[in-house]
Amino acid sequence: MDTTGSRIRAARLALGMSQNDLKQAIERNGGQVDVSMISYMENDERVPSVAMLLSLCNALGIEDTDYLLDPMRMK
Repeated sequence: MDTTGSRIRAARLALGMSQNDLKQAIERNGGQVDVSMISYMENDERVPSVAMLLSLCNALGIEDTDYLLDPMRMK
């Protein structure tokens, strides 16, 4: 299923990052997140806030938040 969580996971894995690597990248940019929250978001058990979405994009090198929100951007 194509969801925000699956797009977060796909972007992370495309960069060869673990969930802990993503956590550290977010923290380097001034954000805060637990590895468990990353897991919850990737499994669509939690919806990222706007601030978290921006942190995820910064950490993953994504310039446009629509990339994580709009499945057509992945193609």
